[in-house]
Amino acid sequence: MQQLDLFCQAASLIDPNGAVCTDDEIDDEITLGDRRLGLRIELARHRDGRYMWGTSFHTPTGGCGYRVGPKWGHFADTILAAAQCARQEITERATQFAEGKKVVQLLEQLNWRMQ
Repeated sequence: MQQLDLFCQAASLIDPNGAVCTDDEIDDEITLGDRRLGLRIELARHRDGRYMWGTSFHTPTGGCGYRVGPKWGHFADTILAAAQCARQEITERATQFAEGKKVVQLLEQLNWRMQ
């Protein structure tokens, strides 16, 4: 998983008053699960050509998330790299919750390949 850090340029410039993307600006959205246990990854292209990601997940015991947007300073050079960074972020955050392993298992439903 450390290799992903080379692709992720996360939180380099966080702008608390910055914008998040509207639904029309989101290029791809991955949603897995149901009302009880689920996750969402949002991917969007920034005006400078890089890709941004936003993540959210929920379990019966809690969750967290945010909308994609330049506000957070999460950028990657390709959409695949952004998706991989989002996956890494969800994996790391989910382990802080009692049922977080189930969220990670949802991610495993996707056929992720490092390229």
